[in-house]
Amino acid sequence: VKMKDVVTFIVNKEKRTVVALVRYAISKKVKARGIAKCHPDDCFNAAIGRAIALRRALGLEVPDEYLNTPQPTEVRVGDIAIITYKGKVVKVTKVVGDKVYNEDSWCWKANHKVIDDSRE
Repeated sequence: VKMKDVVTFIVNKEKRTVVALVRYAISKKVKARGIAKCHPDDCFNAAIGRAIALRRALGLEVPDEYLNTPQPTEVRVGDIAIITYKGKVVKVTKVVGDKVYNEDSWCWKANHKVIDDSRE
């Protein structure tokens, strides 16, 4: 990337992908593109996706640490989680003890799997 190039990111949480576009500053033509796609079994994180997509757009090697980040073991406020026994996707609004709350109700922490910990 030269000083006059511009990088934009497109984050698609539904498709769990991040695209990095490197454009010429004046003409706005796309100079390079990198894509990061989250595996269906992994937790999506937009910041990690941006780092992977940018390195791919620049033709750089993606470090193994980016591709194999540890999956979250705790549910935190702002996470998007799936309630494992109901299959419902919820945004976590509060965590108190062993309970996780969302806009509709509460459930036990053990019944949640974090699918997006971007918190954006």
